[in-house]
Amino acid sequence: MFRNLILYFSLLTVFFTYGQDIPENPNLIIGKKSPNIVFTDTAGINYTLHSTQSVYTVLILYSSDCDHCMIELPKIYEAYSKARKRKYEVVALNTHHPYYEVEPTKALLKKHKFSWINGIPVEFQTERDYFLYATPSIFVLDKDKNIISKRMFNAADLQATLKQLKIIK
Repeated sequence: MFRNLILYFSLLTVFFTYGQDIPENPNLIIGKKSPNIVFTDTAGINYTLHSTQSVYTVLILYSSDCDHCMIELPKIYEAYSKARKRKYEVVALNTHHPYYEVEPTKALLKKHKFSWINGIPVEFQTERDYFLYATPSIFVLDKDKNIISKRMFNAADLQATLKQLKIIK
């Protein structure tokens, strides 16, 4: 709840400062390599976003205390689990604070049984690198981890983008 209020006021500050012209983060340009993220899974093993092996990677940055995220993640997972001959992998990272606790992620996985790659960022710079002002924030990356689509906030937009890019039918 408290984090949602902070995000809400942060978003209001950005909106009233810049209007609808939110500045572009130079790290998040279509065609440019995405910032790498070091993350740990719920067993404590470290991985990196750029080491993910797949033709396409869907990166989801969410918060386990975000009501909208808890609505959208199961929808995204349903489509992911139904996709036959999948050409993409999902990396879903819980950016819930404080200090990227593992317990909220474990509770979420116990409830929903998401079988995609799940983790918690190791460094706090993820929010800055990905200009994370709303969750879930969804990005589509190619095999070299270049950004090919960004700033989606729900399952319907992700599905439409994956169809447009011919990643799914």
